[in-house]
Amino acid sequence: AGSTMKLMVPGVKGALTPGASAHAATPASLAGLKSGARGMLVGSRAQDVAAVRGARDDAALTPGFEAEALRAAARARVARDVAPPRADAPYSIGGYEVLQSPGLFPAPSEALKLLHRIASDPGVRRVMESHQLTVGKLIEMPPEGQVGVSASCVLGYNTNQGQVIALRLRTDDLR
Repeated sequence: AGSTMKLMVPGVKGALTPGASAHAATPASLAGLKSGARGMLVGSRAQDVAAVRGARDDAALTPGFEAEALRAAARARVARDVAPPRADAPYSIGGYEVLQSPGLFPAPSEALKLLHRIASDPGVRRVMESHQLTVGKLIEMPPEGQVGVSASCVLGYNTNQGQVIALRLRTDDLR
């Protein structure tokens, strides 16, 4: 049972293991212990040590980046392109507009898909129906102001009670 015990003494780096061959013949003075020094003897039963060593490794059960990438790919296969709500529905969005500049990444078509996804979101649909809202145009606004640097950083705005709703979809570097 000596290998499951450790002697911990303040001021001595590491723990001494009573009964271990490395410490068996070491006098207390050479091990860094002074006369009258207080220490704490900590021990575990052999079956407890065996149980811990035999227990499953929770880190191995936690999914890694590869598993998350596989799950994301599976979700993408299941998810279909969301069609925008019909413009002639009673509480709907009349049109969509995205930034058109060369070199935008993601492409304007991806920004348009995101606007359609926002417009099709069940929560957004429910709010529009419950408040009987109709939006003339949902647009992507240019990113003005740098996050954390500029005095203000607008994420969106509403013009004329929903005639135009602009949302910031990109960061300051147009990504």
